[in-house]
Amino acid sequence: MIVLGSFGTLIAASILMITITMALSQWSYMMQTGIKMYNEGLEAFKHNISLEKTDIRILDIVPQSNTTIYVKIKNTGSCPIPAAQFDMAEVFVIGTLVNHTYPTVIRIPFDQFSIRDEGWRVASVFTNGVIGEVLNPINLPYASSGKWDPSEELFIVISLNDEHALNLTHPINVVFVTPNGASTTEGGF
Repeated sequence: MIVLGSFGTLIAASILMITITMALSQWSYMMQTGIKMYNEGLEAFKHNISLEKTDIRILDIVPQSNTTIYVKIKNTGSCPIPAAQFDMAEVFVIGTLVNHTYPTVIRIPFDQFSIRDEGWRVASVFTNGVIGEVLNPINLPYASSGKWDPSEELFIVISLNDEHALNLTHPINVVFVTPNGASTTEGGF
């Protein structure tokens, strides 16, 4: 049997505490990493499910002028899209600018109050071809609450600045991407 003095006992106890602390800290790290990986996998799974349920389709594109485009988009999926997330949606216009011969891609920011020179806004919502909605109505003109429910159609207005004025003798395409990544493209003359 080894007899330790008080100093030796103190050293042995310290080493034991350090070893236990290191083991617990390693166990804690492994648990946190495992939980984080589980949560990331769960989020990816939820995202995939929401992508499967989200589907949209551009029904109509009408250039009103070389700086204004009207677009009607239908939620053809089974998942509503909150109006509060419209600022996370992406809208792109692909067209040939005035005095140019090649197409250009223009990213259009959400701008419900038309504060900027360029932006897109929700002008109205249709249900079965009739203006208005019953389920989770979007509070126009603000578009800050409510939901774009399945089968509803958004009528959006895209405003371009003069620098991005389009040559209307060339095709115009619009791309709309929802906040979770579902997208639709439509265009032509």
